[in-house]
Amino acid sequence: MSLRGARLALIAATLPAYAGGASAEVLSGLVGTYGNANGCKYEATGNYVDDDMVILKPDEYQTYVTLCEFLDVRAARDGSQVVMALCGHEGDEAQTIEFMRFAKNASGRDAYAIFSQAGDLFSEVEPCR
Repeated sequence: MSLRGARLALIAATLPAYAGGASAEVLSGLVGTYGNANGCKYEATGNYVDDDMVILKPDEYQTYVTLCEFLDVRAARDGSQVVMALCGHEGDEAQTIEFMRFAKNASGRDAYAIFSQAGDLFSEVEPCR
C-alpha cells in the first residue's frame, strides 16, 4: 500500500470515532461504487493514476486528498440529495464539515453530478465496472 493509501486508510479508520460512532447515512438509489475514469482505476487497482480521481460510494465521497463520511442525507424537491459530511484531508489533522449536493443524471444515464455547497460542479461520476 502506498503512503497515500495508508494515510487515507487512517483517515477512514478514524472518521467513525469523530462522528461519535453513529452509523453513516447513505445516498438513496446509489448502489456500488461510482467514479470518474481515474477514480474507477484506483478502485480496481489500488494505485493512483492521477490526482483528479473521484470516488462515490453510498456512504462516502473520496478524492485524491479528501475522504468524506456522510452523516446526514436529505432529499430535495428536485430529486437531488443534500449531504452533510465529515471530511478528513491528507496532511491535515483537522477535519471539516462539508455540505454537498448529488444529482442523478436527468437524461436517464446512470451517472451522478457532484456539487459543492456553493453550487459549483465538482465532478460527474458513473458506475465503476
